[in-house]
Amino acid sequence: GVSLALDGVATRPDVALYGRSENININLWWGLIMIGFGGAMLYFGLRAHRRPLHSASGDATEAREHKLGLERE
Repeated sequence: GVSLALDGVATRPDVALYGRSENININLWWGLIMIGFGGAMLYFGLRAHRRPLHSASGDATEAREHKLGLERE
């Protein structure tokens, strides 16, 4: 995303390159979209990594199953 956005910035004055896309700098816009999507994935990945894997109710269920002999290992 960063390299595509940088390419869009570097080729900004080139009208012939973007003539078919009605002079819209496709490389710049898609690079920015990719950077935003990558940032969102990084945010949600770090957020999920900090979340606990089990809850207090899960601990109670594990203790109950262990007491009753229901859990398989």
